[in-house]
Amino acid sequence: MIFFGRPARWLACTLFCLLPLLFSGCLAQKPETPMTTSVFVVRHAEKADLSDKDTPISPAGEVRAQALAALLKGRGINAVFVTQWKRTHQTALPTAQAAGVEVSEISTDHQATLLERVRALPIGSSALIVGHSNTVPDIVLELSGETVDGINENEFDNLYEVVFEADGRKHLMRSKYGEPSR
Repeated sequence: MIFFGRPARWLACTLFCLLPLLFSGCLAQKPETPMTTSVFVVRHAEKADLSDKDTPISPAGEVRAQALAALLKGRGINAVFVTQWKRTHQTALPTAQAAGVEVSEISTDHQATLLERVRALPIGSSALIVGHSNTVPDIVLELSGETVDGINENEFDNLYEVVFEADGRKHLMRSKYGEPSR
């Protein structure tokens, strides 16, 4: 008769009261949108032909482009920007394909347009910009407010991440990716 006695009623009441509380915490939680926007800025990968103005990337550049895609996988890339030159497209393509996004081309003559589009990204976005040795430092400065060193002709491994906080703060993180440049 204990089944129908006080211990059974106490257990039933306890479960009846506690189970909704336990499950409400699970059901009410939604995945949070990151309260930051990250913009990754790199120079295009290694060139195949130094004498060709619109050269594609070299085999070493293809390896670097794949390394960039692997590094940015899972970072929520939802915008990719390149210039009109083949090498920027080829550097960005593996990342864009992995993220399932289209590549947006903006001419080097329209850097202000690029900056406007990046600044208009909604909070929680992540973007990749592939530029050139003469454009990356300016892009990073304009986005972060911080000066970065010039990029040598044989330097391809710099990765700059500009993080925009929801409250308007921003900061710059510098790192390397792929094989070290020679």
